[in-house]
Formats: sequence, structure tokens, C-alpha cells
Amino acid sequence: MSAPTDWINVKADGCFTADGDGPADLNGSPTVVDVDGTSVINPLWAFDGCFSLS
Repeated sequence: MSAPTDWINVKADGCFTADGDGPADLNGSPTVVDVDGTSVINPLWAFDGCFSLS
């Protein structure tokens, strides 16, 4: 298994974006199957946010 690259981007203002671009066995996939068998968006596949720097 190779290590993911560029899966998190951080800016000087404290904001970041993370995505699941990497091996599926490590990061999962953009969709997952819920308990009813329906394919839904994986909420942990990509997310972003900002930290307070003050």
C-alpha cells in the first residue's frame, strides 16, 4: 500500500481542506452503503474547516 499524497491542504489563515484521494483500502470510497442497502455520500470522504489563530 502506498501512502496518500496531498490529502490535506492547510493555508496560512488556519483553514484546511482534507479529501480521501488515496488508496481505497485506507480512505474508503466517496460513497458508502447504509443499513438499508442504499448508497449514500461518505461524510468523511472530504471536509474542510478553519482553526482560530487568535
